[in-house]
Amino acid sequence: MDPGARIGPYELLRPLGQGGMGAVFVARDPTGVEVALKVLHEQDPELLARFQREATVLRHLDSLRIVRLLDFGRDERGRPFLVQELCPEGDLAARLRERGAFPPEEARALLIELAAGLEVAHRAGIVHRDLKPANVLLSAGQPKLTDFGLARAKGIDRASLTASGVFLGTPAYMAPEQFEDARAVDARSDVYALGVILYELLSGRRPFSGPSTLAIADAVLSGRYEPLGEEIPADLREVVACAMARDPADRYASAQGLADDLLAVEEAAERRSDRSLALAASALLLCAGLGGLWLAGSHAGVAGSPAPSPQPSPSDRAGESPRLGATPQPTPSAA
Repeated sequence: MDPGARIGPYELLRPLGQGGMGAVFVARDPTGVEVALKVLHEQDPELLARFQREATVLRHLDSLRIVRLLDFGRDERGRPFLVQELCPEGDLAARLRERGAFPPEEARALLIELAAGLEVAHRAGIVHRDLKPANVLLSAGQPKLTDFGLARAKGIDRASLTASGVFLGTPAYMAPEQFEDARAVDARSDVYALGVILYELLSGRRPFSGPSTLAIADAVLSGRYEPLGEEIPADLREVVACAMARDPADRYASAQGLADDLLAVEEAAERRSDRSLALAASALLLCAGLGGLWLAGSHAGVAGSPAPSPQPSPSDRAGESPRLGATPQPTPSAA
């Protein structure tokens, strides 16, 4: 589709991405506002079901941490389209490719936001099932969850997405149980994916990789991955390990639990920083006090030292009192 073409009432401005399902464009709505428009090219029943699923799920979610659905319908040619708010800073996957690992403080803050958005979805009975950096959009520094096409949600028929028995999701970010039965996943599977994302943000690499999907699946199912380095704070390493536990029962029970621990890590870091500043200030004050004492002592030593006695003149000597124990000299007679 060329710029200037129209999908329903929306004017296409430029492409944002192309995929197997269709394409994403920056478009202009009738009021002049720029939006993100997805259009589905293929009329495959399963792809259409995922497309409709995303629209249905987003209608039930209202959070600044989840991309907003603005419109959903078909154009004059019968092509389904979906309109969302535009997130001009791109996705987290592109940001990771550009800059590599994030500083621990920044990674922690970003994960707290993602966990809060995910908690909103979970409380609405929605499990994402395909969390990964490419499905996190950035707008004014705010991360937003997107692409709920594989979500499992209460009240939505999911047979068409699971009847084939093929696992759903992106292998490097999938929880082990997702390889075994996609219908059995719950909120803890999304928590696992958050742990993988946090690992990647802190290290700049994925915990699991391989030459094929099967190799990655084997690595995930084994539960073995290279631990984060000692340069990562120990409390953050513990959060990652808990979120990525092989057994769902050993993970955080909710995204909120993960967020709470990350907030506790942040507060502990702030307390350590405050203590360091207080110790540094105390040391400066101590040094200043010792310096003041030294200067005062130096000045006191100069001012309080005894002045040298002046040598008496001959006239003064004549009037001296005899020293104790000295033999008196006879006084000469008048003669």
